[in-house]
Amino acid sequence: MAAYAAHVGLACVIVTTPDMNPNWRRAIEMHGATLLATKTPERRWQVLADRVRAGDWYPATNYVVPPVGSNPFGVDGYRSLAIELFQLPGTRECTDIVVPTSRADLLWGIARGFCDLHTAGLIEERPRIHAVEPFGRISEVLAGADYRASFAGRSAMTSIGDRHLPGTRCDLIVQGIGGGRRGRCSTL
Repeated sequence: MAAYAAHVGLACVIVTTPDMNPNWRRAIEMHGATLLATKTPERRWQVLADRVRAGDWYPATNYVVPPVGSNPFGVDGYRSLAIELFQLPGTRECTDIVVPTSRADLLWGIARGFCDLHTAGLIEERPRIHAVEPFGRISEVLAGADYRASFAGRSAMTSIGDRHLPGTRCDLIVQGIGGGRRGRCSTL
C-alpha cells in the first residue's frame, strides 16, 4: 500500500502492531508512509475505525469486528490475478489453485476472476479454489462453528494469521466459489 500511495503522491498511514516484520517495516518506511503501532490487533482496528469515521482516512483494510474483509475496491482488484494465471504458459487447463488464506479476500478475488474468464468464454471450466490456513478457522466454520468467533491459534505468517474470519467469505466457500466444483480448506 505504501508503494502504491507513494507512486501516485498520496499520504499513507499504516497501522500495525509492534511485532511487525522488520523487513516490512523498512519497506514501508522507505516509501515514505507513516507507521503507527498499537499494542493489539483489536486496538489497531479501533484506531482505523475512529479515523475512518472522522473522515480523516480512507481504509484499505478491515476495521470492524467481526471482520467483513478488506476494502471492496482492493478485494475486487485481486480478480486480475486470475487473468495473470490464465496468461502464464501451460496454465490454460488449470484444475486447482491453492491460496494462503486469512480473511479470504485474495481467495475471493482469484475465484471471481476465474468466473469472469468463464463468463467471457475464455475457459470452459473454472478451477477449484483451495483455501490453506495456518490454523483452523474456515475449516471450523465449515464444520459448524460460528464465523463471528475469535479462533485460537498463532502463526509466524502474520499476513494470514488473523484470528477472525468474515462470514461472507465462508458463505462463498460453502457455495463452491470456484465454480460447480467445490474447493477445500486445509490447515497447515
